[in-house]
Amino acid sequence: MFKNLMEKLINTASLDKTKDACSRMHWHSISPGSCPWALPEEYAYMKQIIMDTNFVMLPFMYKVDIFSEIDRLIDFPYVLCILDKTLVELQKVINTQKGKHKAAAKLALELINQAGVHTIPTADGSVDDLLLEQDAIIATQDAALVKRLKTHNKKVIQLRQRKYLILK
Repeated sequence: MFKNLMEKLINTASLDKTKDACSRMHWHSISPGSCPWALPEEYAYMKQIIMDTNFVMLPFMYKVDIFSEIDRLIDFPYVLCILDKTLVELQKVINTQKGKHKAAAKLALELINQAGVHTIPTADGSVDDLLLEQDAIIATQDAALVKRLKTHNKKVIQLRQRKYLILK
């Protein structure tokens, strides 16, 4: 599935087009008075895995199928999530970077959209601080964030040897 999705994204993604990818994202509505981090009821029993900006760009930087690797790694019900600020960071990469980083960010937005990753609306603050507040597994490659997460006893998913994911 991942290989077909990657081929489709690469073949259909035009790097010259400047579509606003964030406008195509699926934003979950929140009922009044509910917690802004709450997932829809059908996912309440599942553990959240929140992906960071650099993590969602891995498939295009290192040709790693993050979805099948997470399936291999995790043996309990989970739901993949991403913070709304991560989508903003990806859009910022698209607008300010060039070359492979820009292409990876564009394709990451498409992959997030097609894979049905749930978007979590957030309050003001840095992405790293918001990730620390969550009772979730965090998927990231950011070394400074990994250190902070470990001091807070959070589980982390990371890429090893540019080939596979590990859970720490």
